[in-house]
Amino acid sequence: MELILSGTIRDFKDSHPDFEFTIASEEGIVEPILGPNRKPVYKGGQGKTTHSQELFDQWYRDVEDINRSKRLDITLKDVNNDGVFTYSNDEFFPLDDQLFGNEGRPHNYHFTYEIHSEFTYQGTEIFTFIGDDDLWVFIDGKLVIDLGGVHKALEGTSDLRAPEGSNILEKDLPTGVSLSLEVGKTYAFDLFFAERHTTQSQFRIDTSMALKPLPIVTVEASDPEAKETPTDLGEFVLRLDNPAERALTIACVLGGTATAGEDYQTIDTTVIIPAGKTEVKVPVIPISDKKVEGDETVIMTLQGGDGYELGTPTAATVVIRDAVLPVATLHVSDGKATEPPAIDCPPDSAVFVVCLDTPAPSDVEIAYQVGGTATEGEDYTALKRSVVIAQGKTEAPIVVTPLPDNEPCEADETVVITLVEGKGYCLGDRVSDQVVIREAVLQPAKPWWIWLLLLILLLIGCIFVFKATQG
Repeated sequence: MELILSGTIRDFKDSHPDFEFTIASEEGIVEPILGPNRKPVYKGGQGKTTHSQELFDQWYRDVEDINRSKRLDITLKDVNNDGVFTYSNDEFFPLDDQLFGNEGRPHNYHFTYEIHSEFTYQGTEIFTFIGDDDLWVFIDGKLVIDLGGVHKALEGTSDLRAPEGSNILEKDLPTGVSLSLEVGKTYAFDLFFAERHTTQSQFRIDTSMALKPLPIVTVEASDPEAKETPTDLGEFVLRLDNPAERALTIACVLGGTATAGEDYQTIDTTVIIPAGKTEVKVPVIPISDKKVEGDETVIMTLQGGDGYELGTPTAATVVIRDAVLPVATLHVSDGKATEPPAIDCPPDSAVFVVCLDTPAPSDVEIAYQVGGTATEGEDYTALKRSVVIAQGKTEAPIVVTPLPDNEPCEADETVVITLVEGKGYCLGDRVSDQVVIREAVLQPAKPWWIWLLLLILLLIGCIFVFKATQG
């Protein structure tokens, strides 16, 4: 029988301050409780073999130009068929001539290795490690083996056997933390190793723990581009290399130049992959803000958590393209209107034209304000304050219809229209214009003597007609 454990190995140059530094065994470099992202938390120890939290945090994280990483599987075999699985390698140099290379040495000596797994507690487990250099083992997030520092091969054992007749282990660890395990329950197992000095590298595990490889989760942008208008969604997809045995809650953080809740709808920082599934999709839904901001990014970065291991890549980016809106402008096609002399006379109207620089992708309602010296509802018919440009069209008219009034000899009056911001368009350079309403042109009344002369002529005509008929 055999167990296969998969982990991440990272190569470092010997110029890293924590590598090829000082030889000394040193406990207490890490905190006794594992960090929330399943990474060891730097404590510092006695300061013999490490320098700072910043440098230590590079050991088990991918950092550009500092380290290079790859997957590494090791196989533990039950050689004696006694339930104890063993991996033993007295020349543990898995990165020879790889990544940063050997740097002129017989082997690549400077690397770290982390393994994340889980096991269902049986009450009979023992875990033993022999090797160099740093080695930390966490069970259920508690530090159970601390072989920190740069040293020759050392041995550390964690005896997890429950008391006879009991199915619960209650154990006080040397760090002052208590470990509690119950038969039948599943617990996390985390191992962190570092090879920091030349000449030798030994790595041996003996365990009766039935360690199970965790599903490896990665993230990519299955649709890396989103658009504000018309709305086009982007998409992340989280994938497992094997179906989840139980529902997994994957932790992530969201970053980038876009702002959640303003540029895109807020995305949860936990994603659940249901049992039996291998992937789940997370949409990026843009919010159209009608601002010219340029392209913005949404970056999802996976975090460590229970029941899964991080693969590569752990981060992906969706770009939100700025809204490409039609540009609205205004001009006048008929700038003069004349009041009708009476209600039953046809009006002479003026016309504004609202234009788009490209055909409307859908019906676009353009909003506007009305001003000028003319009085709306008295001098001209009231306007609606918006006009619709139909889908596929580029313009629509705004007609100013004058009304007859009882105010003689009024001066010319103006109607001013100004486009304002709205949904589905942006404003161009020319957004305001005006038309003029002129007074009605009336025929002047004839003087009284002209009417009298016309009447006399009419009577004379009648007399001539009468005499002619009598003659």
